[in-house]
Amino acid sequence: MVKFKLKEVKPSVFAIIVKNKYDRAMLFCRVQEYYESPNPTFKNNSFSIWDYIKWYSLKNNGFSYPFDWSGFNFPYEVAQRCYSVSKIENKYDELFKHILTCIKKQLKNNKGYIIGVESLKDDTYRHEMCHALYHTNNLYRSSVDNIIEAMDKNTIRILSKNIKSMGYVSSVVKDEIQAYMTIDYDYKRFNKGVPKTKLIKHNRIFFDNFMKFFL
Repeated sequence: MVKFKLKEVKPSVFAIIVKNKYDRAMLFCRVQEYYESPNPTFKNNSFSIWDYIKWYSLKNNGFSYPFDWSGFNFPYEVAQRCYSVSKIENKYDELFKHILTCIKKQLKNNKGYIIGVESLKDDTYRHEMCHALYHTNNLYRSSVDNIIEAMDKNTIRILSKNIKSMGYVSSVVKDEIQAYMTIDYDYKRFNKGVPKTKLIKHNRIFFDNFMKFFL
């Protein structure tokens, strides 16, 4: 049995809190990869989770997915689309469909955002909230887009390259820059090639802006 809690943490933003790292990753894996997998076989397509596990295992010398990813995020409507074309293959699919039904009862329309976290008190939660705010709060999105636009082009080029090398697709680069720069600017795979003084300077701007919307 997968233990979880569901909480609306901001208007139309729902956190699914799963303490167990493996269960959290497997609960979110199907929709997350439907949303932004770098492999077109899976992105925006119906797929067997066993095919995904095989592909990921061959690519990474083993199925390390639950250890590689700790937080998850995507729009509610993406999850709905995913499960409208996907077969229920395991207990995680069954549970996620049940959670979607619970969320639907609380939404005023079909617009919402879902994050998957271990708790509501750590940096992973704040990182995922950066994504949630970026997609649900137009003022926040506009503010961070302006901050990114003001950054020097070479830094943006380096960070974009780093993000893609981490497994993210081009369509989410700007969103990932703002989330990592706000919360995880010191993550070496993200910041490789950017001077520390510049990272700290940018982090302060992003973080101060984030807190205006987060609190």
